[in-house]
Amino acid sequence: MESTKKNNCNIIAYPGIKGAFSHLAALKAFPNEELRSYPTFEDVAKAVEEEKVTYGVIPFENSYTGEVGEVSGLLRKFNIFINKTLDLKIDQNLLGIKGAVLSDIKTVYSHPQAISQSMEYLKENKFQIISSVNTAIAAKYISDEQDVTKGAIASKVTADLYNLQILKSNINTITSNTTRFIVISKEYAEEGDYFQILFTVNHDVGALARVLVAIAENGFNMLNIKSHPIVDRPWHYYFHVELVGNLADEKTRQMIVMIKEYCTEIKLLGGYVKI
Repeated sequence: MESTKKNNCNIIAYPGIKGAFSHLAALKAFPNEELRSYPTFEDVAKAVEEEKVTYGVIPFENSYTGEVGEVSGLLRKFNIFINKTLDLKIDQNLLGIKGAVLSDIKTVYSHPQAISQSMEYLKENKFQIISSVNTAIAAKYISDEQDVTKGAIASKVTADLYNLQILKSNINTITSNTTRFIVISKEYAEEGDYFQILFTVNHDVGALARVLVAIAENGFNMLNIKSHPIVDRPWHYYFHVELVGNLADEKTRQMIVMIKEYCTEIKLLGGYVKI
């Protein structure tokens, strides 16, 4: 098995390439560790599960466009847990090659999240929009192409890395645009100020309501709940909840025992703090 440490440093996985927002989040969370890029979110999750890296940093939800839907499925699929979360202010920028001007741009490339966060500006300018697997990969692509008609939505850091210029700054629809990232690992930890649970309920009348009542009666503040289809079971769903509290507390353990009575499957994603 490949070591998760190199020169006594942890190895931190992130999706994309240098300049991607996940890369910037990984730098913020682990400024003194070795960072390693992987092509996709799933590649990061798999690397963590296989212990090729110590931690992974992936986006979880955005303040404007909502959750990154794929990530909840990865938390369910892989034997991984949440250890920390962090917020990163996201400023989306329209980049072009050196010498290009705004009126040259006809086609814009970026990750679907960046596109959604900037959709108002993109519609106003009637650009052709093409999805990319990552904002930084989109930026590198137009740098390689050297076509004045092609632009990318990405970070200002990415512009410097790939010798691009910023044609329009801060094109995101809301100025408070923020993405929450999660730090994942193979380590399940209970201590923390927050925790998350994935569960499916029995097919009994009121089963979901009973789970929610059990959470409320034990005094937990549920920050959010989301439902997701189960891929191989049409019209069946699992639920993803985030709560304020400590998994190590006795009242939390009692609440978990209560909700298990109404669940066919439950996964505790671990306790964590926000950094």
